[in-house]
Amino acid sequence: TIDAFRVLANLDKGSKDFIDKYKNYTSHTNLSSPFSAKSAKNSVYFENSKIQAESSMSFPSKSKELEDIILKGLKNQVVSVTRTILQEISPMELVDSILIPALDEVGRRYETHEIFLPQLIRSAETVKVAFELIKERLIQTQKTPISKGTIILATVEGDVHDIGKNIVKILLENYGFQVIDLGKDVSVKKLIYALHENHAPLVGLSALMTTTVISMENIIKTIHKNKISCKIMVGGAVLNPEFAKQIGADFYGKDAKAAVKIAQDVFRA
Repeated sequence: TIDAFRVLANLDKGSKDFIDKYKNYTSHTNLSSPFSAKSAKNSVYFENSKIQAESSMSFPSKSKELEDIILKGLKNQVVSVTRTILQEISPMELVDSILIPALDEVGRRYETHEIFLPQLIRSAETVKVAFELIKERLIQTQKTPISKGTIILATVEGDVHDIGKNIVKILLENYGFQVIDLGKDVSVKKLIYALHENHAPLVGLSALMTTTVISMENIIKTIHKNKISCKIMVGGAVLNPEFAKQIGADFYGKDAKAAVKIAQDVFRA
């Protein structure tokens, strides 16, 4: 728990201490994937020489290289490769054909315990850098930045735990959604105001404490009472699908990857 906290609090830079300590960890799931913690550590060591050796590779090779960089969470390598690919294809093609599939694969490996939470975050942060370059390119070409829809996120009133919400935000943004993050300990009044102002079709509520689930239920009741047209997803350690339904939520997201799937379904409908 302490090791994980050091990662999430950015005290363990690059999650190196965490991966070193747990690189030989074994669970019921096969960790022999080339993207296991041990392999991820070794790949960082050799990546510089690999990138240099492949600097003159073709576009398909560059695409594969960017996927590998994302899967390994090599944020310091993503800029040059992304810029090279943007010379060959449009920003939207880059998002749909490379970034989103790579994120899907990261999510799959996390769900099957082939990688740790720190590696998931590192991959998400790596994609975030690529998205910033894409936004710059869109501004330069005077095109509207990519947005697949607006989502409001909030940790409910009385709860100051927002690590889970922050991870959800990172992944949603990487998948192309515009996220309005209201922060933690958010009052009913503040959330209702934000919904009226932004007309977001989806709101995500987080609660980690049993005592603050009441606040979550109050927010949901107020949204319904005010007849605000939006879907509501909830998440947090104290929730489960049955309780989410009981308090009036439309969806229960067990983790950040589930939240992305919910958002995709809502905006696809």
